[in-house]
Amino acid sequence: MPRKNQDTRIGRPTKYSSAVAEKICQSVAEGCSREAAAALAGVSPSTLHEWRNKFPEFSDGLEKADARFEAACVASIRKAGRSKRNWPANAWLLERNSRTGTARWTDT
Repeated sequence: MPRKNQDTRIGRPTKYSSAVAEKICQSVAEGCSREAAAALAGVSPSTLHEWRNKFPEFSDGLEKADARFEAACVASIRKAGRSKRNWPANAWLLERNSRTGTARWTDT
């Protein structure tokens, strides 16, 4: 019988660490889906979801990783759009920018 002050948690120890969280966030920032990033770090998508709820700093890190990826994509599209021959790159970006009210895609 366990003592009252003894830890009685059941199950495997968590794989969560700052190194694993950083690996996932880096993969997301490089363009991987969250599911793919979790798989690369050796965790399931459901674990990733649990960690987002349990560790606010991890959730914040994922949001920042999403933003870094989006910013890198926008910079690349803008660079392509500097050429007069590649004006469709800017048109494409404008169509999908929710701030202009012309977005074709919406978050549901």
